[in-house]
Amino acid sequence: MQVQNTNDSSIVSKLSAANKGYFLDQWLKMFVDKEQKRSPIINRGYYIRFKAIEALFQSWFNEVPVSIYPKSQIISLGAGFDSSYFRLKKLNVFPPGCKYIEIDYRDVLKRKIEYIAKSEFSHLLNICNKQVERNSNILYLPCSLQHSTQCSVSWKQRSRLLSSDEYVMLGVDLQNCKELETCFCDLEIDFNIPTLFLSECALTYINLKSSNNLIQWVQAHFLNSAFVLYEQVHDDDGFSLVM
Repeated sequence: MQVQNTNDSSIVSKLSAANKGYFLDQWLKMFVDKEQKRSPIINRGYYIRFKAIEALFQSWFNEVPVSIYPKSQIISLGAGFDSSYFRLKKLNVFPPGCKYIEIDYRDVLKRKIEYIAKSEFSHLLNICNKQVERNSNILYLPCSLQHSTQCSVSWKQRSRLLSSDEYVMLGVDLQNCKELETCFCDLEIDFNIPTLFLSECALTYINLKSSNNLIQWVQAHFLNSAFVLYEQVHDDDGFSLVM
């Protein structure tokens, strides 16, 4: 739970920086119940983080053009409430034929979907409509992403919390590579197409053995891939000391 709570703190900090005009991301506010102002050094730190990830996506799209690679995928490890997919779609820079897969704890992604479903942005995101059917085990979200028909969500029985042709949420513990592989096979993930793995302040929260196992698993299964890690590596600078 303590690790999951870092997601809530992070999204508030991101929104604080966006509200101050450091960058534009209108999707962040749908994930925040109570906005808070952060200190200037935190706002600047998240600005650098935002620009680094923005540059990463641009570089990846340039290196993997649709004309050469009609299919590709981005796998966000420990995605939390990150809004990158929605922002890229809004900017019309998300390439056709690319699949965006978010992986995090089930409870985190369950909350994320609930925020999207009840937000003012739900109809704009084309992920779920205003009518959400619920029962004790399954939440059904009618989807219209690309040529998708319907996404089914089961909190208790399945790791695949949301699935469409383009956007997927998997509730899997990153320390469990076996379950991760099972989910990928179930999704018919292509292990051979260009794949970007993104870990944005995520692997630092799991133990060294598990993080090494995960990186080795990626290396063994995705031969045409890039693994990008964004973490605090200088623990003695001003931003890290405040964090």
